[in-house]
Amino acid sequence: MMSDQANNCRIMVETLQNVTCQILESETWNRVVCEPVKTLPIFQLTQEVCGVIYLLGSCPGVVAVMTSQRSLAAIIKSITGNETRELTQEDLLDGVAELANMVCGGMKSQSQISGITISTPMAIMGSEYVAQWKTAHPTQQLTFHMQDHSLIVIFSI
Repeated sequence: MMSDQANNCRIMVETLQNVTCQILESETWNRVVCEPVKTLPIFQLTQEVCGVIYLLGSCPGVVAVMTSQRSLAAIIKSITGNETRELTQEDLLDGVAELANMVCGGMKSQSQISGITISTPMAIMGSEYVAQWKTAHPTQQLTFHMQDHSLIVIFSI
């Protein structure tokens, strides 16, 4: 029999997948395809722009949303209507932070699990770094594809 925490975390993972698809489809007006969940050996940021949020309370963990600058610019253009050439680094950082907030906020509200708090998002940009977190739980990855862009969500819950 599955413990309450294990069951809550399973619900969070399923909700994370559904919410991310819903957000990308509604904000970009593109069909989104999600690859099956992969288990990773470490929680590591591997893309140029990343938004990270900590989950606290009844289902603690960490979630990161990451993609290339080109894909993020295309997503922001779909949401705001601003041309990609007009976007500054600050716009991209704000965009990935907001995207992480939308994904985790949606996951929190749609999972209907009480006692979850999400942190303020942290945005990171650059390709000359390696950022890893030591986590208490396995790291899993969801990869979403839309047209010629992709978005990766990794999480340890």
